[in-house]
Amino acid sequence: MSDLIRTVDSSGEIAAAAQLLRERVLCTHVTPMQVIEVLERWGASLRGPALEAIPGVAFLRLWLRRGSLEPILLRELGPGALHGEWRQEAHARLGIFPLGVVGHWPAGNIEIQPLLSMSCSLLGGNACLVRVPTGLVEATRMIMERLQE
Repeated sequence: MSDLIRTVDSSGEIAAAAQLLRERVLCTHVTPMQVIEVLERWGASLRGPALEAIPGVAFLRLWLRRGSLEPILLRELGPGALHGEWRQEAHARLGIFPLGVVGHWPAGNIEIQPLLSMSCSLLGGNACLVRVPTGLVEATRMIMERLQE
């Protein structure tokens, strides 16, 4: 099994994975622009008969494009957000501020839901622990293998 998808049998294994991710994410600064570049390359790699047979992969390819992700960050956080800068708005400062590790427990009725949730956390500079519903493990593994490449 790859490093990206693991089967866990205890809460201790989840805690250990979260700690490892937290250490890695907090010691490395990655700008949203760098994340978008990786996500865009990943989306472009999601081609081939096996992947295209997974419902939602065509949408995932569109979602992971720079043209889809950049406008969201620009609208929500301003132009400086793409490079990790902060914006002042009244008494608030807005910007990408990683929390460390974000956990996701997505529903199992949409094949790409674990990946959509994960991509949003990655845009914020966070590492992710995603509980993949049993019925989606194989499809998620096939898609994640392209990210690992």
